[in-house]
Amino acid sequence: MELVLTGNLDGKALYEIADKKLKDRFSQIGGVANVSVTGGNKRQINIKLKDRTVFENSISLAQLSQILAASNLDMPAGQFTKGSQEYSVRLKGEYQSLEQLRNTDIPTSFGVKKLGQIADVEDSYEEVRERAVFFNTATKTQDSNVVRLSLTNSSDGNVVNISQAVKEQLPEIQKELPRGVELNVIRDDSDFTRASVDDTTGNILMGIILTGLILMIFLHDLRSTIIVALSMPISIIATFVFIKASNFTLNIMTLMGLSTSVGVLVANSIVVLENIFRHKDMGHHRMVAAEKGTSEVAVAVIASTLTNVVVFLPIATMSSMVGQVFKEFGLTVTYATLVSLVVSFTITPMLASRILPHKVVPSKFGRIFEAWFDKFSLNYEKALSWLLKTKKRARLIVIGTVVIFLLSFSVVPFLGSEMMPQMDQGYVNVAIELPQGASLEQTAKTIDEITHRISSHKEIKYIVTSIGSQGHIDTGTNLASTDVQLVDMAERKLKTKDMVAVLIKDLADVPNAKIKVSASEGFGGSNAPIDFYLKGQDTDKLEELRQTIYDKIRNVPGLINLDTSSRSGKLELTIIPDRVKMANAGATTYDLALALRSSVNGFVSTAYRQSGDEYDINLSLAENSVDSPEKIRNLPISIYGQNYTLSQLGEVTFSSGVNKIIHMDMIGH
Repeated sequence: MELVLTGNLDGKALYEIADKKLKDRFSQIGGVANVSVTGGNKRQINIKLKDRTVFENSISLAQLSQILAASNLDMPAGQFTKGSQEYSVRLKGEYQSLEQLRNTDIPTSFGVKKLGQIADVEDSYEEVRERAVFFNTATKTQDSNVVRLSLTNSSDGNVVNISQAVKEQLPEIQKELPRGVELNVIRDDSDFTRASVDDTTGNILMGIILTGLILMIFLHDLRSTIIVALSMPISIIATFVFIKASNFTLNIMTLMGLSTSVGVLVANSIVVLENIFRHKDMGHHRMVAAEKGTSEVAVAVIASTLTNVVVFLPIATMSSMVGQVFKEFGLTVTYATLVSLVVSFTITPMLASRILPHKVVPSKFGRIFEAWFDKFSLNYEKALSWLLKTKKRARLIVIGTVVIFLLSFSVVPFLGSEMMPQMDQGYVNVAIELPQGASLEQTAKTIDEITHRISSHKEIKYIVTSIGSQGHIDTGTNLASTDVQLVDMAERKLKTKDMVAVLIKDLADVPNAKIKVSASEGFGGSNAPIDFYLKGQDTDKLEELRQTIYDKIRNVPGLINLDTSSRSGKLELTIIPDRVKMANAGATTYDLALALRSSVNGFVSTAYRQSGDEYDINLSLAENSVDSPEKIRNLPISIYGQNYTLSQLGEVTFSSGVNKIIHMDMIGH
């Protein structure tokens, strides 16, 4: 389930609401395993120094970080007792305001200075590595100032219950939000689950109604119809007991099992009831007819019932992935079949002995139907007699049947095969990848072009994009993932798979981007219908073989979204320590690494607390001090009060970085 938070506040305020209020609130809902927040700006206190200031004052960023941490302490000191009263002792030395932080004394080569004199202290936000964009097709508006909340259910979490709990809380949450801020559900996977359950339930009810109607037509007796019609819901309700005992839920698989067993549920009772009617026609009392009629067909009914059990029970015990998927289906059919057997031997004869009439008086419709059926039976008997009159005709029928059976296999190759049929959930995912090293801004421009093309179709309801990631694992400023929701099926002619084909064609010529379009599936498993792994110890050899295999299969007819997990890393500025020079300067590799990390990426030295919330205090050099390779080479590093540049303590070169290495069975691939 996914929601978007939009409004007239800035990104920092929206993120604050999502992270501090909504995330905690949704995490308390039963069954929710994780709530991820994408977009907005996470508040952070940034302390930025200029490289010239660091060099002139011989400031070590590592030591400065330690000073800030040591100046921002809240520590209990213990207790003491005086008389009958016990007192606690606590040091409250945390920063109470940013002004106190700016006034922190920092020793430099020119004496003690205030932090605010040598650095810019800003109440700002973390570096933006991910963004969320929401496009509403109905209003043709795009909002880049949004926060996306994604709710993931736990393994035992019920998607429908989670959705219901969220929607119940939405009106109250909306009242608590500032004016102009809205929280809307943009994706609810429970809708598909509810629709599937409703359809399956409707099929079961329709089966009961139609079965009762057919029995009424053939038996011409309302009470007989009631007996069989009651046996079906009784069997289904009794099956629920075993479903609960197996810790199953009412889902697509269990309901599909119930709908599959509807025919079996009524078949057993019909066989028993028909034999009871035969004994009644022989002149037996209804109670005697119920007893004799049931006992005579008991073996036949048990045998026919067990044929279903021996088919579906092995499916539930399979250890493969198919067995895991169909376990609930197979066991539900088995439960329902066995319960129907018990019902046909208990409920059906009991009701027959009590409510069946001693003598059935056929109605006008019954007489007309029996006359027509007798005529049909006579014609069928004549046709059968003609076909079986000579051995030659019988042989021709057998031979023709075998030939047709064999010819039917010729159609199989044209049918294709798949584990699960494609379901029209109305969701399409577009995965975008730009070349390594592309900035977030460049990726956003490409997303604008893609959004413009997608939104031109009337079948699109909304488009929501996460820039900077493709899920929880694949992250990077050159990556993006777009979720497209289609309008309801009643409002569009194209199915989801057809829209995928249309979007693949529309986005095929987007420059400088690798784009994969796929339909969101309702069942778990891989994102691709075909996966294979190339494993080995030699990464260079694996890369060589990967490219060879890729070139050979890329032109296979019908193949789309061909991709590999292997990527070349983006260009890196690599620093190799010169251990001789570092030893002469009294520096260690750790000193060099810490200085480099704090200068470029920044270093969280301590935290700033306000109103019970905690925000990182990040120490780094200003962006314009580390925005080129030359400036990186000349980064100032202070070792025991002596200034050095980075290039004086190590070799600075360019190299290709590693993008991603996947391990399976402890072997990389």
